[in-house]
Amino acid sequence: MPQQIKKIFNLLILYTNFYIRVCNTIFGGFLDVPKFSSIEKEYEAQIELQAILQAKKNLIMPFWNFWPKY
Repeated sequence: MPQQIKKIFNLLILYTNFYIRVCNTIFGGFLDVPKFSSIEKEYEAQIELQAILQAKKNLIMPFWNFWPKY
């Protein structure tokens, strides 16, 4: 996918009211595409995200097995 199209697609998703409501409900705030200073920081963020998702599992149960575990 061309980068310009990918950017437009991402912005359309990130700035919808539904996306903002989901982020606020599950994560307590808006999620944007992160930029990490190191692979270690990215790994720490992944572990933190997994913990948040586990804690909010009852809110997202219909989609819980949508993505494979790595």
